[in-house]
Amino acid sequence: MLRRKHNIMDPSFLLISLPRSGTTLLENIINKASDCWLSPECHWLPFMHEAGHQFIHYYKNGRSKKEKKEAWHNALRQLNASLTGRNASLTDQKGRWGLQVIGQKNAENMPLLQDLYPGAKIVHLTRDPRDTFLSMLRTGIGVFPSQFRKQGNIMTRLMAEYPDRIHRIRYEDLILQPDKTISKLCDFLECTYSPAMLEPLTRRISQNQKPALARTDFYRGRIRPDPQLAARWKRQMHVEDLARFNFLTETLKNFGYPVISMKSALEIESDGPCRLVLAGMSSQGSETVDIDKSGNTQLPITINCAGAVTVRIVEGAHLVRRIHLACAGELSPSASEQDCFHIRLVPETADRIPSHSMVRSWALFCLSSKPGPKARIALYTAGGATRAFIERIRAQIHWECIIDSSIQGSIQGIPIIPPEAAAAKDLDYILVTSLANYRSIRETLEKLGYSEGRHFCPVCVPDQDI
Repeated sequence: MLRRKHNIMDPSFLLISLPRSGTTLLENIINKASDCWLSPECHWLPFMHEAGHQFIHYYKNGRSKKEKKEAWHNALRQLNASLTGRNASLTDQKGRWGLQVIGQKNAENMPLLQDLYPGAKIVHLTRDPRDTFLSMLRTGIGVFPSQFRKQGNIMTRLMAEYPDRIHRIRYEDLILQPDKTISKLCDFLECTYSPAMLEPLTRRISQNQKPALARTDFYRGRIRPDPQLAARWKRQMHVEDLARFNFLTETLKNFGYPVISMKSALEIESDGPCRLVLAGMSSQGSETVDIDKSGNTQLPITINCAGAVTVRIVEGAHLVRRIHLACAGELSPSASEQDCFHIRLVPETADRIPSHSMVRSWALFCLSSKPGPKARIALYTAGGATRAFIERIRAQIHWECIIDSSIQGSIQGIPIIPPEAAAAKDLDYILVTSLANYRSIRETLEKLGYSEGRHFCPVCVPDQDI
């Protein structure tokens, strides 16, 4: 049989996913097949020098479809020239091959990709965004959970239109049911399943501390995956971060990820009138509750949350003595926000929250640094990330300034100053909100005498959207 000669413009399938979703693992699994392989991550092609310029032209200029296709194909030729190792040349590989396009923008432009590759199938790899967020905190690489919803909505619409061309894989199924999940993928891609495709699960992948399968079990033909590698958020996510995922509850439910939906009762003990705002639950269809008397008040509630619920007292906070949830217990005060209370509803206790992370959530920063209302805290970069961060923080924090070398003025009354001017201030801490530019920002701050961890760190919140 003659080996098929590939054309650079004819991938058999596309892999669509977000960073930190298991793409490296899936790439290694597919590349163990004898007649199918997957390209390395493209990381959104505009970042590839000349190919990037051509790609931008493809999406943004008004040229004809033929010219746009040629620009895209030129970008792929640049990709082909950059591949190394087994992926040294697309044309030298046999069998079916896939193009791995990772990132939010690729999903948004799926209609254009489908127009370019009308015969290509699509593999959509997802991971519970709560675990993806933990991975971002640990590594500094990833996307905000809001992008999971955006990409998920796009891919769900496309699956409704093209049910035979799109196959969704959950990272959790790949870990917990690898044999079944990989077999279904092979059927979809029309490639030959091989037990060797399980071998990557016996190696430490990316930031995992241990493999999903024990190597001795693998060689003895036993498949007993480690369930601890899935749903880490249940054991490692702080209650305040988990409560911020309630904006994703319906999306999580649609993707088959666990949420909590139940009826219960909320008991408020107060010395007078107060107003509460609920998150992750509602009382008689409303998230705002007015208590107009002293004593104990019982409220029937409906819980629909991602794992934790919140009660925020917006009026009469000094009169509230106790807040108790019948199904879980007494709510605890927030470490990062005044007059705010949370409680976990997942069975596992978060007793292994990582203490040393590349990125800190606002809740973890408050737990470790305990900034008071008089703390002199600066935010670094005057872009959308800082604006989005400020909008999500309700704590009574006085932001001393915003540091940025390229922008002047102010944001919400907070002055913007250059790094050299900030060095003259007696700042308690600098929070870097731009994760994408953190490396260069760190170099700037270190040159000014600041040390990472002690004086500054990257920070974010789960419901941040930029």
